[in-house]
Amino acid sequence: MAERRRNEKLIHIRLEAGHTQQSLARELQVNAKSVGRWETDFVVPHPDIQTKVATVLGTTREKLGFKDRPLRKLKPKVQNNTALSPHPLPGCQYVVNMTYEQAVSHGIISFEDTIQGSHEERGEQEDDMDKRQFLEQGKNIIIGGVGASIIGDTPLLGQSVVVPTEEFLPQCSLSLQACWKFMDAGNLGFTEQIVAANIPTLLSLTISPSKHQQTAAGLASQAKIMQAILAGLHSNITQREIACKEAIKWSRLSGDITIMAAALAQLGMTYTYFSPLKPEQGIDTFTEALRILGNTPSILISVIHVGLADAYAQCANEQKALRSLAIAKDLFPEYPERDPNFSLADCSLGSLKDRMGRALNNLALKVEKREYYLQAETILDEGLALDRVPRGRIDALLYSTNAALGVGNLDSYVTHVKETVLLAKFIGSEEHYNDTQLIRGNIPVEWRHEQAIRNLDGVFETAHKALFSPETV
Repeated sequence: MAERRRNEKLIHIRLEAGHTQQSLARELQVNAKSVGRWETDFVVPHPDIQTKVATVLGTTREKLGFKDRPLRKLKPKVQNNTALSPHPLPGCQYVVNMTYEQAVSHGIISFEDTIQGSHEERGEQEDDMDKRQFLEQGKNIIIGGVGASIIGDTPLLGQSVVVPTEEFLPQCSLSLQACWKFMDAGNLGFTEQIVAANIPTLLSLTISPSKHQQTAAGLASQAKIMQAILAGLHSNITQREIACKEAIKWSRLSGDITIMAAALAQLGMTYTYFSPLKPEQGIDTFTEALRILGNTPSILISVIHVGLADAYAQCANEQKALRSLAIAKDLFPEYPERDPNFSLADCSLGSLKDRMGRALNNLALKVEKREYYLQAETILDEGLALDRVPRGRIDALLYSTNAALGVGNLDSYVTHVKETVLLAKFIGSEEHYNDTQLIRGNIPVEWRHEQAIRNLDGVFETAHKALFSPETV
């Protein structure tokens, strides 16, 4: 393997700023391995990431030593005509008109660069495995209402492409699997475009009787579940509820009880986790999801029970809340990523701890027992100590903010508020920003004149401009 060059400029600036690779990674909300790759010139980060690196290190992009990534010009040509259907199928035709530069801006180039590396280089990138497999096996990405179909290694630009249903559905399945990774990493805009672009074709296949109808319906339901999650992150609760109900509708047509239970669980979360809170409806919906699953072993059972615990806590039903929390904890698999329904459940071990902490916060509030705030603080600290993706970490921070408020820990409250708001700005989550603002309004009177509290004003103002200014809408 060829010897790699070191980005000495980046290394020097990082050390001068007093950062290790790990501490810089934490500031940027990326994996420490990514920083290591930047410093060996193995990977050149996207310009937006370069700007964030420069900001954290107190310098400019130009001084970081990153080489400009060359944009290759690809001619639209078909290497393997067998990938195109001689008989157009309704709903499976789309125009490929995304330029290579647009693909770079959406981060696709980073995937392509990865699979071009040697086997030795790939071995050092275990955390990119899913992305590599996505391109190698899927051969298809749908982006922003247009397709970027990859036949062999050649994207077809500016052409109308017809993909047989037999090929489209597995390709779409892989696209949606990748979307869970993008969403967890905080790449919400890219995820939204991929999901939205797949849905019209999926619905066309779903409403047309054929041997593919149930498969298409299952994928359409999964896509709607993702849209519901994304709508919640943007504080569009009405759209979230609509997407959940559509997911339930298509899941019934799919005949897949796990997808049906996952869709019902998301609707239950809408009633339980989002204002206006409707915990009674949440209890009914979660209970229906459990009935559908029956004795089927699934991570979804834990997810549903932790949601039930929160709904019961909001109704001040202490015993049922504690019982559901115990079930959620006891039945959660030791290796959740190995569960076949892990993506549908949308719940890692860290996420489970976050939701348990939230339920305990609500229980403490409703039954007026400070001990539950203390329990929440402990379990949320355990969640924060785990290696978390941005979307997971921000939930833990938000609920920890509430717990710190409940136990009267000013220092912890300020620390968690600041990181929550900054992370909300980073991933573009209006929901978490708004929730933090609501918590901010509940601080004790004696805290209001503390300098640490006043210092948060600038943090909120900067995040508000980034999230809600006309340029970002």
